[in-house]
Amino acid sequence: MTFKEALQDEEISYYDFYTALMDQDLGAWDDINSSDILYDYINEKMREGYCVSHILKAMESQYCYTDDWKISLDNSMNEPVAINTKEDLVEALGLDEEDLARTYTPRQYVIIERKEKSNAGIDR
Repeated sequence: MTFKEALQDEEISYYDFYTALMDQDLGAWDDINSSDILYDYINEKMREGYCVSHILKAMESQYCYTDDWKISLDNSMNEPVAINTKEDLVEALGLDEEDLARTYTPRQYVIIERKEKSNAGIDR
């Protein structure tokens, strides 16, 4: 399966798609930031005396299902754009047809079963 096919597959979640793109280091990840990163950035810049209230206002005026935003933090005048879908993420990362033609490889998770400790042989 290619990333383009994964993009259109409704059974592949945003988060699995995000992780696979990140694992393959596809796109401009420096411009993708979480809400927590942005709040930290806003606090830091305000303490330094910069006016960055427009960033907070932009965040509050947009619904962001994923808590991911497209914003370059190298310029405090930029405003964030909410990333809500896999399509939004592809656009935010600046992926092209060549990137989307690459093989989609989901991260494999290993489930480890825990054995219950037995109380056998313990005197009470």
